[in-house]
Amino acid sequence: SVREMMKDPSRKSSGSDKIQDSLMVQIKLHRAQRNYYITGFALLCLIFLRRIMALMSSAAIVEASKDAAIKQAESASEQCKKLMDENKELTEKLGSSDATSNSAVSKSQQAKLQSELDETRQELEKYKLNLASLKQQAEGTNREYDRLLAEHTKLQAKVDSGDGNRYKED
Repeated sequence: SVREMMKDPSRKSSGSDKIQDSLMVQIKLHRAQRNYYITGFALLCLIFLRRIMALMSSAAIVEASKDAAIKQAESASEQCKKLMDENKELTEKLGSSDATSNSAVSKSQQAKLQSELDETRQELEKYKLNLASLKQQAEGTNREYDRLLAEHTKLQAKVDSGDGNRYKED
């Protein structure tokens, strides 16, 4: 349609053909301009629709994340209430029980727990030493592997280059 609009309407013709030709040129020009504007409007609508779809998509994502955040906050609030109620019940139970019997029991439990803690620390030290020795062994193995790989690569290069042909003579 742009091509039709750019055509030169000043063609020379004779008499009655001139009026008819002029009318035909104007009709073609009108159609070309109409098609040009319709195409431009369609492209503009396409751009608007694309932007609207992008905005709707992002709005849906924000809405979903908002709902998830609300549900997470509600569940955290419920969990907090449960823990507070449980804490309140435990403090009431401790307040009503005999404090002297609890202190004697707790000291024997503390001594037992302290001995278990010492044993666990000793085992941890053993495992740390074992881990360190395993790391050293692994590093040595890696170094030896790298050395053998480099040696293998050198020998393979010699064989590929033809230097190894002297061993193949039988």
